Amino acid sequence: MQTPLWTVATVLCGLTLGLAGCEGPGAAAYPKRVPTKGTAALPDTPDLNPKLAPAQYNDGAWSVRGILESGTAGRKGGPVKVRGFVAKVHTCPAEQKTCKPAPHLLLADRKSLQGRRLLVGGALPEDATDGRKVTVEGRMMTASNDGLYFAPAGLLLIAPPPEAPEGADAK
Repeated sequence: MQTPLWTVATVLCGLTLGLAGCEGPGAAAYPKRVPTKGTAALPDTPDLNPKLAPAQYNDGAWSVRGILESGTAGRKGGPVKVRGFVAKVHTCPAEQKTCKPAPHLLLADRKSLQGRRLLVGGALPEDATDGRKVTVEGRMMTASNDGLYFAPAGLLLIAPPPEAPEGADAK
């Protein structure tokens, strides 16, 4: 009768370990670690609840968060004012009458330009530059009648200034 190979291997391993002993080469030569007293210098705890802009300012202008979260503000067709920091401005080159995407800007409540943003289209104010705080007035909607602008969360469309009647002197 033949002995299985695994049985022979097990017996040989057992003999090898038995001859070598269980103590190994000896105790480690490292000294015992003793904790030292001290203090840790940690940074201040960050504020994880950022300061939110009010939904509406004292002068009646809405914040970006306020106008987007209200769901009904300015959506009845009347003009509404919104105040925020300009996160992005896109304009057409001077030689082009129309361009894609259409001229627009994005407003944010924070100076860091983080958080929710509101798409503003139409006749953009000339003083709107990146990072500047502006107040714009327009009508809230989700899409413009000409199809140039579409924002399901909300779009503030600024109407062009009224043209002077013909024959009137521009002063």
